[in-house]
Amino acid sequence: LVATVDVPVDTPMLVEAPLLATPRASKTLQHQVASFAAALRATNASPLAVLLAERWLVVVREFATAPENTQDAVLGLQNEFSIPNGPMPRAVAELAKAVH
Repeated sequence: LVATVDVPVDTPMLVEAPLLATPRASKTLQHQVASFAAALRATNASPLAVLLAERWLVVVREFATAPENTQDAVLGLQNEFSIPNGPMPRAVAELAKAVH
């Protein structure tokens, strides 16, 4: 598949923009995430679920407060490119149960 357009050289044809921006976590939130990860470890959670909590819980928190159109856009990407039975979706499901 080839698409051609008559545009000047170096004209951007595709520009990536983040769907969700997360501010740096406060010291309090960093401590809360670390405590949550430690509690997960104590329940024999999978190492991947613990890593997800440590790395992505702040992003998930921001996602939860994002506008609905942003949430829809992010979820659409997840549905389109996901591998439903892979280790990552299983760890995400495990982490979701622990958060709730």
